[in-house]
Order: sequence, then structure tokens, then C-alpha cells
Amino acid sequence: MNRDRIIRNLKTGSTCVTVLCFVLLAVNLYGTFAVFGLEPYSAAQDGTRFQMVEICARFALSALMLLLAALMFLRLARNGRPFSQKNVRTVCAIGILFLLSTILPALIGNLATGFRLFGEMNQQFIRVSDFVGGIIMLLTAYVMHYGTVLQQESDETL
Repeated sequence: MNRDRIIRNLKTGSTCVTVLCFVLLAVNLYGTFAVFGLEPYSAAQDGTRFQMVEICARFALSALMLLLAALMFLRLARNGRPFSQKNVRTVCAIGILFLLSTILPALIGNLATGFRLFGEMNQQFIRVSDFVGGIIMLLTAYVMHYGTVLQQESDETL
């Protein structure tokens, strides 16, 4: 496969992923606001309040991750250069958000209920799958950073 064809495929794929991320972002934001439409927050019991706040925090974090991914793939679709400092920072930010999503939503839910349900309501305080996803994203950011360095060396050699 020649270089131009690879870049064209990268741009096409990135455009598709950008559209998908924006669609998922819209669905995610709808879900965030729909949670509070199910039951009035003020009338909810502590367990329900905890769940509502935790779900909204998870939706908000995933919406931010989707927005960052959509913007990164939009940049890729426009310039066809995956190895750039902006993309490295974006992947790193997504990894950090993944790591935050391991504990932050449960912590926010407990803060909203005054820690009355700490340990009782939330059996899985740390989400292992999000933690592993965050570590993988951070390691991917390091690989992309190395690719950026190699790209810069290649550009300077020519």
C-alpha cells in the first residue's frame, strides 16, 4: 500500500469515527439529563440518589472522553497526521479520565448522600475495567509520543 492510499484510508476512517463519537456524545448527554427525569431528585431515597449522581458522573466523564476523541479524530481526518503533540496530549487526557472514572463517580455519589451509604450501596467502589483501560490509554500515549519523535526525526532528515 502506498503512502497516499494509507493517508486517504486514515482520513476516511477518522471521519467515520468522528461522526460516531459525536452521535454517541449526543446519546450520552441525553442519557445524563434523562436520569433526572425518571424520579425527582429531592424525593428520591439515599440509594436512588447515590445511583442517580453516580450515573450522571459516569455519563459526564464518558461524554468528555467522547468529545476529546471526536476532536482528535477530526484533526486526523483533516491533516492525516496521527503523530502530533496534540494527539499525544489528547490520548493522555482520555487515559487520565479513564483512571478518574474508576473511583470519582462513586466518590461523588457518596458525597451527594453524605457518605451514609459508603460500602453498603457500592460493592464495587473501584472499577477495574476502567482502571485497565486508563493504563492502556496512557501507555498508548507514550507509544504515540515515541512515534511523534520518530516522525520529527524523519521530517528533519529529509
